[in-house]
Amino acid sequence: MLTALLIGLCASAITVNKAEIRQKYCKREVMIPMRDGVRLSTAIYEPAEPREGGSPVIMMRTPYSLRPYGEEFTSNLFTYFANYVSRGYIVVYQSVRGTYLSEGEFENIRPVGEGGCDDASDCYDTIEWLLQNCRTNGRVGVKGSSYPGFYATVAALCAHPALKAVSPQAPVGDWFKGDDFQHNGALMMADCYSFGGGFLPPRVHPSEDGGKISLEGCKVEGNLYDHFLSKGSVAEAFRPWSDKVPFWNAMKAHRSYDSFWERRDPSRHFGKDMPAIMIVGGLFDAEDCYGPLYSYRRLLESKGREDVYLVEGPWDHGGWKKSEAFLDEVEYPFFARYLEGREDLTLPPVTLLASRDSVPDFSKGGIADGEWEKLDSWPDGRGRKLYLNVAERSLDEKSPCRTRKALAAGYISDPENPIPYYEKVFVQKKRDKAYMASDQSWVEGRSDLLCFKGEPQRDTLRLVGPLRVGLKLRQSSPDADYIVLLLDEWPDGRQMLIRGDVMPARFRKGFDRLSYVKADRKFSLEFSLNDIAHYLMPGHRLVLHIQSSWYPLVAMNPQSAPENDLEAEAEDYKKARISVLEGSWIEIPAIQLQ
Repeated sequence: MLTALLIGLCASAITVNKAEIRQKYCKREVMIPMRDGVRLSTAIYEPAEPREGGSPVIMMRTPYSLRPYGEEFTSNLFTYFANYVSRGYIVVYQSVRGTYLSEGEFENIRPVGEGGCDDASDCYDTIEWLLQNCRTNGRVGVKGSSYPGFYATVAALCAHPALKAVSPQAPVGDWFKGDDFQHNGALMMADCYSFGGGFLPPRVHPSEDGGKISLEGCKVEGNLYDHFLSKGSVAEAFRPWSDKVPFWNAMKAHRSYDSFWERRDPSRHFGKDMPAIMIVGGLFDAEDCYGPLYSYRRLLESKGREDVYLVEGPWDHGGWKKSEAFLDEVEYPFFARYLEGREDLTLPPVTLLASRDSVPDFSKGGIADGEWEKLDSWPDGRGRKLYLNVAERSLDEKSPCRTRKALAAGYISDPENPIPYYEKVFVQKKRDKAYMASDQSWVEGRSDLLCFKGEPQRDTLRLVGPLRVGLKLRQSSPDADYIVLLLDEWPDGRQMLIRGDVMPARFRKGFDRLSYVKADRKFSLEFSLNDIAHYLMPGHRLVLHIQSSWYPLVAMNPQSAPENDLEAEAEDYKKARISVLEGSWIEIPAIQLQ
């Protein structure tokens, strides 16, 4: 069921007077002890004159800096936390163990629930300290975006009775299957190289600047595409990491989905006793589009629907933090209900900001013209199947008539000439988030991809929910990647990317095993892409691209099945002949609107 949500894209209801907040708030920096004696660096912003009955606490735990240190206030107090300081909340920032001034050892995506201290127990101990040392009302909330979103998810597992509400925003759900560094086991090379190069190196000692070791020889020379291509292999590009970055070595050691990755998925601990949770995701989030909906679905399986909320919109990574409507009319009412006891403030189970006939403005967090909608649940059922007509290079609702010999269309995947992920890649030194909705028409003339086009729409087609692809294939090599791009072709010929993702053939039988392909034998490859929320307007049509490179967003598959794809050298990269056969399909979540 879909109805209009009484939320407007209006100016902020809260105007923060910075000078007044600085007068009314006090800041203190403390080292809060955990149960094992490790102390965590924490900044506490609290009203100089607490409200009657004490103040609610809103907290963010982060692997990033608490800057500015000293008496100066963080600018986030007047933006991301503006609603809370305007209403007298206690705002708490904490560096997780092993980061910046916090003591202890940092572990990337630290597993929880294995005994000893972890990020869930650290959250519990922090809440306990705050209750004893601050004038609270006994109610605590935790929120955070991106990596702090992961820590917000883990906070929900700490089982402290004072923790009433949590909002994981762009939370990491699974670092093997869909978030940040890997998608379906394929290396998201550009992101790993840029973000991981600064974040993953271990800390030498606690310090205000992070204390990370520096990686020499990792500067992008020239443009992103030519830099990686000149290296000849992933192994060569990341060679400076091998003896300095433990997590990179762990990634190389675990090239299928094993216990190493499974232990880092917090959703395996979800249960009915968790606090209220509001998950937030961006439909154009280049880093963590996967995690929010993955976590949401796991919550419904484990916790049920009570006190579980989902918010999705046309935002890039963290773009909702630039939306006053979201902060004022979605996020704050959620926390106020559970931290202030405001039973009059309610939200629908699912809140969606959907856009029509517009392209996200990434200078504004991706926000485009749109309208708020409420849903009783996120669509999760089967949609409409469109078949790839190999002979006509079209998308048809009916499966093409079978012939004695199945038709095929093919291309050569050449590691020395991979398809760029973005038209502007040749002037960039790092990945541009704008690729998530970029025009792909410029690449259509290449011979190493296949393009299938539907008929122009007569009416509006509403696409909200999951995407699934089923490919019938042959290839000359033991392995290859299959990149599927779903596009909205506008009447002027522009092909706006709706969703794209990668699936290696070696994982066609499951992520827990490597199943290489016998040359020129038919096989099937089915996989899901991230969900979408998109309106296909009259005169527009759906277009599907199938290719085996998307460079250097995705590392080039060596295609020769070396012992380890991340340790492959230049001589391991081989050309492959790819054939897409009749009977292939894509399933879209389509509802026809007049």
